Amino acid sequence: MSSETVFTDYEIQALLDGALAPEEEKAVRELIETNEDARNRYKQLKAQKMALKRWWVSQVKH
Repeated sequence: MSSETVFTDYEIQALLDGALAPEEEKAVRELIETNEDARNRYKQLKAQKMALKRWWVSQVKH
């Protein structure tokens, strides 16, 4: 993937979920490292995932 490669939230979310094949994971990580938009979206989706996880844990404890 080059810095011009189009990415989707699906690919970034799959990376966060550990659901990509090794080659796909490498390509998405390279894109995140070289593309500011992809990096920012990765950070947003990661923060969202963590917030949902914290919420879920708080619900399970009650």
